[in-house]
Amino acid sequence: MVTDALEESEEIIAKIVAHLAKAGVRQTDLSTIILGYENNPASTQLFINALRWLKDEGIFRQHALNATRGGTQHETVATNCVLTSLGFALLAEPFRGELSLGSAVKNTVESGSGYSNTGSFFGGILGGFTKSISS
Repeated sequence: MVTDALEESEEIIAKIVAHLAKAGVRQTDLSTIILGYENNPASTQLFINALRWLKDEGIFRQHALNATRGGTQHETVATNCVLTSLGFALLAEPFRGELSLGSAVKNTVESGSGYSNTGSFFGGILGGFTKSISS
């Protein structure tokens, strides 16, 4: 179903951004295992697609994407990832009232819930930035 695919995409995008935000400007590795997913073909494909989309949007940088190599379970690993200035700017965007997107992501990480809501907002912000950049 389209809604399921959209929700899955929003969730993994929020998890990726949350992991990168927690690292600040320190480069960090990403994998499905690190993000809390099982190491299977469906999760791996979703992970790769989300990384490519975020990278194409200019939200983060990565050194390499090593398919089925490295990691604790020989999973696909994106190495030396870090948010860009655009990624950090997105974290400063208002979310709900006084709360910034960065604070919402942090709260989500700490509580372990609500990725979908953060992902919905994050997707909307990305759309707005993409529109403003292209015009």
